Amino acid sequence: MYIDFQELSDVTLDALLADLTFDITHLTDFEKAAFVSDSALANLSSMVARLVPGLDTKQFSLAEKEQVRGWLDH
Repeated sequence: MYIDFQELSDVTLDALLADLTFDITHLTDFEKAAFVSDSALANLSSMVARLVPGLDTKQFSLAEKEQVRGWLDH
């Protein structure tokens, strides 16, 4: 799973809640989750995702965006 928080300021509360509902429903469908952002909110999301058993997570800065696919593929 690739999550890019670069455009986070454009997200409405309704969209965020709908996305959260989807994420909770499908948490066990993924082996890895990459969080890309320089925001503190993304760091919080990444920390919460680390609580999911069997889900490997990693936080990337926007400058590291090109490295995400390599990490997800391995």
